[in-house]
Amino acid sequence: GLLEVGGGMTALAALGLAVAATHHRAHDSTSSPSPPPQPSHVVLTDGHPDCVRNIHVCLAMNQQHGLLDCEQSPVYAQLLHWADAEAIDRVKTLGNSRSEDEGFGLVVGSDCLFFTSFHGHLLRLLERLLGAQGRGVFLQPRRAGSLEKWVCLAQAQGWDVQVLEDYLPEVRSK
Repeated sequence: GLLEVGGGMTALAALGLAVAATHHRAHDSTSSPSPPPQPSHVVLTDGHPDCVRNIHVCLAMNQQHGLLDCEQSPVYAQLLHWADAEAIDRVKTLGNSRSEDEGFGLVVGSDCLFFTSFHGHLLRLLERLLGAQGRGVFLQPRRAGSLEKWVCLAQAQGWDVQVLEDYLPEVRSK
């Protein structure tokens, strides 16, 4: 499955990946160099109730326009506070008809490291929700050193962290 943490008002990262996978499957585009994998399920989360309500609106609009196939790959919007162990367990079991211990194959987050007091909670959440072969991908600015602080904490706890700053030179050159 695919999980977005700190999705904000739109959960754009995971929603975009889910739409891209649905679109690719619907059009069976063989010209695409690397089709996005279809997640078994998608869970979009944020810690603010207003954001979760708006994510529900975004989901409904994407379904109405035929951009998401929630029967093939269920999509859920869920309130998630990173320090709430019960909420983390609920998220882990959403849409997962297989073993509860399997975890998510991909966890994404965008601009969600700025509150350094939550760094430890996020790492515990990842420990609980990532599958054994899972990956976390975070697109982060260097806001007041928060990225560097999170990387140091994660590495100190044994996480394999890679920071890629120029991941696609073509984008930077434009």
